[in-house]
Amino acid sequence: MKKNNEGDNAGSLAYNRLDFQISQAMLLAVEWESFEDFTIVMDFYEDVAIFEGAQGKISMFQIKTNEESFSFSHILRQQWFKKLCNHMVTYAHRVKELSLITNCPIKLVNNEIRKDKKTYVTKVLSGDSLQALLENVGNKGAFSKEQLDNVLTHRKTPLGIDNHDKVAEKIFADYLQGRYSSIEIRLANAISATVRDLLSTAQKKENVSTDTAEDLVLQQKGVTKGMINRVIEGAAYVEPLDYDDVEKYAPAAIIEKLRLPYIELLNDRKKNRGAYKNIYYSLKEVVINESFLPGETMWQFCCRCVDKCIRNNEQMQIYAHVSPEYYLELLAL
Repeated sequence: MKKNNEGDNAGSLAYNRLDFQISQAMLLAVEWESFEDFTIVMDFYEDVAIFEGAQGKISMFQIKTNEESFSFSHILRQQWFKKLCNHMVTYAHRVKELSLITNCPIKLVNNEIRKDKKTYVTKVLSGDSLQALLENVGNKGAFSKEQLDNVLTHRKTPLGIDNHDKVAEKIFADYLQGRYSSIEIRLANAISATVRDLLSTAQKKENVSTDTAEDLVLQQKGVTKGMINRVIEGAAYVEPLDYDDVEKYAPAAIIEKLRLPYIELLNDRKKNRGAYKNIYYSLKEVVINESFLPGETMWQFCCRCVDKCIRNNEQMQIYAHVSPEYYLELLAL
């Protein structure tokens, strides 16, 4: 199996290089979240690779760390960009991004590449620096500037050597709280830690050879968007609703009427019957795809989602008749 040990400094002895890769992969998962499908492949093609659907676009990421900075000449000597650009030969039109990710700036002779987000390398270089890069990445000019302009990037990660795991999990938890406005920080942190475990498990699998077919590599060394979503959805499904949250969001005038449906809801969660699961996922689909209206409260939002689901779902109409009053609104909450 391919390993990527080139260029790790003495400073890397103070932390686990593979753990840093996982932390960065968590940030990339958040960035790719809007894509319909993707698979993150750990420590095989590169430190991290992302495949967008079957035979879709591919992004490759090399991750390097240093206490202060990397000189541009050092990067060329280590041939980090060259190794990234070799994927242009293998994957041709499928390549979306080839990125060198560092925790520190890249020092040029009179300047630095240090933006916090991705920088298209050949678009910011000029003169001798650009010429040196083009000669370095291709054998006698195999790749033109135009070929690399929208592909070859540098990313300066917000992760530090000493606290990368905590920072990555906080960023992932913040993303979860932005996506699910009512999720508790405790649950968001638990989901973040579970996603880290998924990536770690994929990274540690070593029974994959360099000549293994792509689809098998993705199965063995990959973490899909679907896997991440199942962790999120599963955690939300089993997490009991705190009655403190009920009292926080529900109108004061009906609080006393919510105790019975609340108990019923907890019992149904525990029994996990087929009818309950169907109702849960039907309502969940509406809640996720609806947006808050201007000035709308959380409880009003939940009521509107229930009304919409009842109108469009025959099973939900039946459930609304047989379940206690406010049961479905609590489920939406």
